[in-house]
Amino acid sequence: RSLRDYVLSGLGDWRMVSDGRYKLVTGYGETGQDMLFDLEADPLENEDIAGNAASEVKRLGAVLL
Repeated sequence: RSLRDYVLSGLGDWRMVSDGRYKLVTGYGETGQDMLFDLEADPLENEDIAGNAASEVKRLGAVLL
């Protein structure tokens, strides 16, 4: 494991949290909907899997609170 369990970032209305495997982005774009990426399976972040991984969205979203 790395020095940090989570990496956090944000700008304006959007926020990002990553645990190294998953990356959650909230508040980005016109809709501001959550986007989740599996960085191991999709390192270029082409496929938003938030609709299929609600438990990961909830887990990482709790870190942002």
